[in-house]
Formats: sequence, C-alpha cells, structure tokens
Amino acid sequence: MVEPIDGVFLAQDEDGRSALCEAIEQADQIAVDTEFHAERRFIPELMLMQIATGPESIWLLDPRAIDPAPVAKLLGEKELIVHGGQQDLRILTALGARPTRLLDTQQAAGLLGVRYPERLSVLCEHFLDIPVDKSATLTDWSTRPLTSRQLRYAAEDARLLLPLSARLRSLLDEQERTEWAFELGAEQCTKASRGAQPEDLLQTWEICSRLEDDARKVIAALQVWRFQQAQHRDQPMYYILPDSMLLDIARRRPTSIRSLAENRRLHHGLIKRHGRTILGCIQDAISGPVPRPVPTLQQHRQARLLAVWAELIGEEMHIAPRLLLPDPMKVVRTGTAGLTGWRKVCKTRLENFLTGKEVITIDGSLKKSCLRATN
Repeated sequence: MVEPIDGVFLAQDEDGRSALCEAIEQADQIAVDTEFHAERRFIPELMLMQIATGPESIWLLDPRAIDPAPVAKLLGEKELIVHGGQQDLRILTALGARPTRLLDTQQAAGLLGVRYPERLSVLCEHFLDIPVDKSATLTDWSTRPLTSRQLRYAAEDARLLLPLSARLRSLLDEQERTEWAFELGAEQCTKASRGAQPEDLLQTWEICSRLEDDARKVIAALQVWRFQQAQHRDQPMYYILPDSMLLDIARRRPTSIRSLAENRRLHHGLIKRHGRTILGCIQDAISGPVPRPVPTLQQHRQARLLAVWAELIGEEMHIAPRLLLPDPMKVVRTGTAGLTGWRKVCKTRLENFLTGKEVITIDGSLKKSCLRATN
C-alpha cells in the first residue's frame, strides 16, 4: 500500500510503480508532465515524471530510483493530457511508448485564439483564474533527495492540467473544435515517433538554396555523420560539428587534413579525432548522387508571405497562425493540397489568396494590415 505524502503518491520502488500502473489502468484520461535536463544531450534526460490519474491521484515517479519504461508504455495506451508536450513525447517515445490520442493544452488554447505557444501559468490564470508559482522552473532536478518544495511544484503542474483541459474542452465543444485539438495531438504523436531526421536540415536551411550541388552533397553527408555521432554520444549535433563549420567545410570541400585545418575556428581536437572521417565523407559525397531538390529562394520568400497570410486569417478565425499553417513550405510546393484535416476550413480563403482574389493590404497610417478582396 502506497501512502501519499502531502497528498502526492511517490513511485520510487517496485511497489510504488505497480500501484501507479494500477491507477493508470483504471483511468480514462491521464495528465502527464515531465521534468528533464536537455542541456548537452541529444535526447532530454528524464529526471521526474508527474502523472495525474484523477484530481486526488497525483503521482511522482523517480526514474533515478525505478525504471519508468513500463509506466511509459502503459501511458501510450491511454488518452493523454500534456502542455507543450513535444519534449514529453520525445521522452515517452524513447522509453517505448507509442501514444496516439493526446490533447495538448497549449494547442487547445491556440484553437481558441490564444497566443501559441503560451506558458501553463498564463493559461491557468486566464482560463481558471488560478495563479501558478513558476519560481522552480530552472531548478536542478538531478539532485537527490528532491526537496518538499520541488515535489510540490512538480505535482502542481500535473494537477492543474486536469481542470485546465476540462475548461478548454468545454470551450472547444462550443465551437465544435474539440476534435481539431485531438488531430493536432495525433500530429504531435506521429512527429515524436518519427523523430528528427538528418535530411530535415537541407529542406529547412534556407542557405542551401544558394549552394551548388557539390556543397549540398557534402552538407547531406556530414549531416548524416554528425547526426549518428550525436545519437551515439548523446550530445547535441552542434557539439559534434557546429552549423557554421559544417557550412564552411561544404563550401571549401578540403581534400587534406592541412586544408581542413585552414579554418582556425575548426577545433583541433575535432580534426585529430574525426578529420579522416570527415574527408572521407566529403569524397564519397562528391562522387555520389545529388540530394533531393531543396526549396529555392523564391519558394522561401513565398513561404514567408504565406506565414503572414496565416497571421491575418488566424486573427479572423481566432486560431493561432502556427497551428493553422505550421508548414508554409508544404503549401508552396503543393498548393491547397497542403491543407489537411480540419485546416481545410480555410481552403477557399487560401485559394483566393493564391489566385489573387484576395490580397494583403496596409492602411495609409501603417497601423494595420488586412486581407482585402480584389475586384
């Protein structure tokens, strides 16, 4: 029998974890929050997991005392509530969970016209009129034992997610947007399962559109190499090779250790450890195929213009623009086919903008911009 401490249950051993799993199995909807350290790591390191299976059932699992994987996998089978859950999902996915139904209170609030992303404390004050203490946000969660203040702070976030999500769902129901929120949650889950991919850099790094084919080949090859190194060493990719150095190597394409070292900012330790490997990547890349086409400068400009359009339409529809059009480049490449799911509600407006039937105008005082239909 696990006894609560200050109204919070602690899972620090086999008995505690078993009791937590039982509570999860009996719940229909579960709020999840995590405390982690992301600095100097490829995947954030879990320091504490907070789980609310009900208003009076708040659990704190210590991953430094007991393996959290069985709990994570069980959570993946439930409907989850998170707030700004990108990192939480990365952690759960790394532990073997495969969530599919999720409501993110940040996204839910964004579908009600609130700025996205917004902090939990702001949403709780706005929708629940509850002030939230965020003074322990940057506390060191790796220390043990955790203080009573740390435990109370951690438990409060999970506890608040339940009434906050209930309030948001009520408002979303009134506007028939609840399933929109779950569609957004499913997108988050899919993205977390896919994880970051090495080829993403070429498609999102605007400078790649200015480079010649051989330079893009080298970027693609070195990106794969540093991605693998970062995974293996559990470090951020920029620790392995900063973007600026990656770009310099791609432009110069050195053929010897001496020429590789001509950039004085390239760390000698990196050259000593990986210089030959880097030169091999360059040589193989140049003789290999050209990576798939990257967006052109014109397409990047069009994507920025579409982001402005999304701000104006989002204001009209009371939807955060980053939720309405999260990937403007997709629309640049595919047109209105880039709108899927609930986002099709703005398909006609997008068609009007793409065909010139609506234009962005600025009033004479430069105080306001808007969309205006053309004659």
